[in-house]
Amino acid sequence: MTPGRYSVARDAAITALGRGTGMFVSLLAGIAVARVWGPEGKGIVSFLSAGAALAARLGALGIEAGVGHFLLVRRRDHGRCLGTIFASASGAGAAVALVGACVLLWRPGSIGSVPAEAVLAQLAALPASFVLFIGAYVFFAFGKALSFSVFDASYRAMLLAAVGIAALAATTVTTLVILQAATVVVFAIMAVAMAKRWFPGPWHVSVALLRELTAYGSRYYVYSLARCVLTYGSLLVATLTLGPAEGGIFSIAVMLGEVVLLTASSIGLSFIRPVALAEDPWNRTLRFAMSTLWVLPLVLLALAAVARPGIELVYGDRFLGAWPVFLLLAPGLMALGLEQVIATLFITRGTPWRLSILVAAVSVAGVATMVLGARGGGLNGLAIATSVSQVIAVLVIGHQFFIARNLHVAQASEGVSGLATVPAPTLLE
Repeated sequence: MTPGRYSVARDAAITALGRGTGMFVSLLAGIAVARVWGPEGKGIVSFLSAGAALAARLGALGIEAGVGHFLLVRRRDHGRCLGTIFASASGAGAAVALVGACVLLWRPGSIGSVPAEAVLAQLAALPASFVLFIGAYVFFAFGKALSFSVFDASYRAMLLAAVGIAALAATTVTTLVILQAATVVVFAIMAVAMAKRWFPGPWHVSVALLRELTAYGSRYYVYSLARCVLTYGSLLVATLTLGPAEGGIFSIAVMLGEVVLLTASSIGLSFIRPVALAEDPWNRTLRFAMSTLWVLPLVLLALAAVARPGIELVYGDRFLGAWPVFLLLAPGLMALGLEQVIATLFITRGTPWRLSILVAAVSVAGVATMVLGARGGGLNGLAIATSVSQVIAVLVIGHQFFIARNLHVAQASEGVSGLATVPAPTLLE
């Protein structure tokens, strides 16, 4: 498939529709959790989900950045790539889970009021969570937007079914977490099976290739981990600093914001293949970023118009505090949505160390600001601190993007093709 035959708009629409369906199902699940277990139960589930997302970024070691590059640009053997990618993902998940369990045994008070049994269930499912995380990049490297959309929607539907079973059985929120952890394991196995069907040849684990993948993705690893902390760190801070009930209210505001991130991430994921093969990835990324820039405010305005009555109607009076929190988070959500498109370039073309270090510094300062904001101003203070940190991070990212783009233009004018550290792309045969 050549770039000319590949439609980003089509695959972005397919991905947005599929993930939108999945998000609607997740919304139903969140409503059920909130109604049955209240703000505290919602806070516990959201805390564990955010922790798993952060753990996946932490333990993946940047391998996700190399999936599209090694399969599409360097055109490495698919069997070695897939075997190494999935084996390392599950192994890293097991290692992070072991470390988490040791920390929990050593310092049980580190999780606040969150039940230890629920945390252990989430830790046990981490290897599968890692496989699902890396699997999304495999889907799109193979150009399987429709397959991913169906898979993602089905996965979320089963998580909803777990909520229904737990609610009908009148169980604790810990039992719900165990059921959802089992669902994660089942779908991770399915993701590997689907990849095996697309490439039925022998799979091999290559230590040398793993070193190449981690070396290639190391700079993006620091960058993506820092970005993920800014995205999910506020949920952890809300629960640990203010308590599970306050964390549950905060999670509703974040959930509304995920509609914005869904729109941007659908474009970003569908953009992986074209930017990996583009002759001028910088200007192509800039054009898509500008297109995204006018879409996101419209989505935010539509959400702002219906959020307050929707929260009151769906979740009840106990969750109305999420409305002002969402408004305060809006600038940061807008910034993060734009960043998700720009980040596609760094996934496939390499991330400058300077950018990674700067974003990491902003992230560390941002978490400290979030804690201070939560302690000083409660949920609203946390929302302001989160939004400001996210906007500052994206301003730094945008500035570095233009610096790198200007360098690329200067190199091109001197007859140098592509980035100095990345081979020039070749088309698929």
